Amino acid sequence: PLEDLPRESRPSRAKLQRRAFRDNAVQLRRLPRLTRSALRWLLANTRQRLRRERSITKPFTVPRMRWNAPLTASRWFAYDTISLPAMKRVKDAHGATVNDVFLAVVAGGCRRYLDRHGELPEVDLSATIPVATRPPEEAREWGNRMTSWMIELGTSIDDPVERLRTISARAAAARRAREERGVHLQREMMEAWPIFVLATRWFPAMRKRWGHEATFSLIASNVPGPRQPLFVDGARVTEVISMGPLVRDLGLNFTGWSYCDDFTIGVVACREHVPDLWDLMDDTVAAFEELVELTPDPPGRTPP
Repeated sequence: PLEDLPRESRPSRAKLQRRAFRDNAVQLRRLPRLTRSALRWLLANTRQRLRRERSITKPFTVPRMRWNAPLTASRWFAYDTISLPAMKRVKDAHGATVNDVFLAVVAGGCRRYLDRHGELPEVDLSATIPVATRPPEEAREWGNRMTSWMIELGTSIDDPVERLRTISARAAAARRAREERGVHLQREMMEAWPIFVLATRWFPAMRKRWGHEATFSLIASNVPGPRQPLFVDGARVTEVISMGPLVRDLGLNFTGWSYCDDFTIGVVACREHVPDLWDLMDDTVAAFEELVELTPDPPGRTPP
């Protein structure tokens, strides 16, 4: 009943401004730590450049795809489920990780889709990949603990196995480079919100005005889910289906969730940009099936 709801007065403009000034004062105390993290990042980045390492993909180096456009309100979503044990068989056979296989499946699906539309670029698409950095001792603490990797997806490579191995090598290099540069800078920038907005909104907007490249091609996120069945009021949860956000010109998001022996991939886009989103999802599943077919059975295993 409405009469049981608590009544709260709307804060005045002056009260909101006092809160904002207080919050900004708290953020100012964090600037020394943020400055140290930024300097560490710059020094590590300089060392990697001097070593001529090609580990972390730079922004604004890929052409705009159909989904790298201003976002609209017409979002839609497609999903399908593939086999987690089969993904693990592929990763074991090729010395990769489950995340590498996921990225290879995404890359193969995008390659098939763009090639059918005559829009496949000669250069590799790139992905920004959210990565958890939460240590065990902060398991119950509030807030995000994450950073991002940026990886080229090998979409210019025709052979699926070679594409997977290339992605695996690039992901390992990105992991090493990110650890050397520091994994907490992104979180510290997010806490200093004005600086985060400057780095993630204003700079990309200025670059977009003068260039024709996309920040990155897409977002790809892989979340390890429960390995045991979940129950709600005695009913078994049969699927975990997830969707991720679209950000700025990153108008395509692949999010994968594992649950027991299933791995469900959801893809989100604006309807105006990808009107045949379910076809892209079918291409992604077909790319996975192709990888499975090209993967030899482990020794001692009888083919089905």
